[in-house]
Amino acid sequence: MDDHDDEPLNRLPQAITHLKNTPYFEVLSVVPHAPSRWPLIQEEARGVRRPEDDFIYQPVIVGNAQDA
Repeated sequence: MDDHDDEPLNRLPQAITHLKNTPYFEVLSVVPHAPSRWPLIQEEARGVRRPEDDFIYQPVIVGNAQDA
């Protein structure tokens, strides 16, 4: 086993391994809107991100607490 196999970056999905120096997290939001509006809500949430932020987050939208 490689000494680096257990490092967190080696356990991340390949899609986000380019974030080696930037913390990444997801924000789960329960919204009472139709699923057809979720992409717009996600885009609005992404719109408040700033280039100088020390992290990257991705909004995740669900319609009810049970799905959350």
